[in-house]
Amino acid sequence: VATGGGTLGKILKLCTESEPGEAEERLLLPEAPSKEQVELLRRDLQKWTTNFRCSAIVKHGEVVANLQLGLPETERTTAKAELAAIVRFYFPGYTNNSSNSNSNNRGSNSNSNSSSNSTSNSRNENNHSNSNNNSNSSNSNKNKNNNNSNGTQRLSGEGLGRPSEAAPRLPSVKEGSQREEGSGRGRGFRLLSFLLRVSPDHGAGLDLEPERGGMRVEKVYDEPGQPGVLSQDLITKISEVSLQGNPDRVEAMFGKHFADGVEITVRRSQ
Repeated sequence: VATGGGTLGKILKLCTESEPGEAEERLLLPEAPSKEQVELLRRDLQKWTTNFRCSAIVKHGEVVANLQLGLPETERTTAKAELAAIVRFYFPGYTNNSSNSNSNNRGSNSNSNSSSNSTSNSRNENNHSNSNNNSNSSNSNKNKNNNNSNGTQRLSGEGLGRPSEAAPRLPSVKEGSQREEGSGRGRGFRLLSFLLRVSPDHGAGLDLEPERGGMRVEKVYDEPGQPGVLSQDLITKISEVSLQGNPDRVEAMFGKHFADGVEITVRRSQ
């Protein structure tokens, strides 16, 4: 699933809490992407997430990917190389130097300066002590940010997991009764259930954007097709897990459970 206005809002996975065993790879785009470039990039990122069971999205001028630390080193290296190749295809000016690995700590620039100062002044005990303090602070920030990491997504969902071989390829179906809430006409909504389709070649075929309370469907592609799911639907649950919290947490949770045949619940405005 890519996930939306960012990047891969396209297709992903999820859980109540993201696992700490994940590393973030950030690839800075050399220029602001056009709308067409973003859509094409998301399509390729969707296939990448399906192949490597990791999430990747376009967000604020970067491609942000979460790599599971449990991946074999050879597979991790291949995943990074293919991710860089995808970005370079659409942005020839991209170089690997603009990629920041394991950058779950958002204050990466500050940490880099701290590490450099620590190395150049390693013989100075006071500076060495300051470096250790900065390192401890960095590790603390990383632990906090790991809670928001996705080890698979978006969509692009799509985090995301390689389609489960055991999962039956059933068509998406509407389940259960429809519920309407809210007061006044035009202010209600319905909750509908469907089975998510994920193919090796096209992923889930969705552009998704994480937000508080769920994953917003920005676009539904023809392949592999998601019968019943419409643009602007809000996916509020996946595999019976509620998508609650800030956008980063929602995206990580979605990526955790993203797979072929899982049940999703969508909220649709009346």
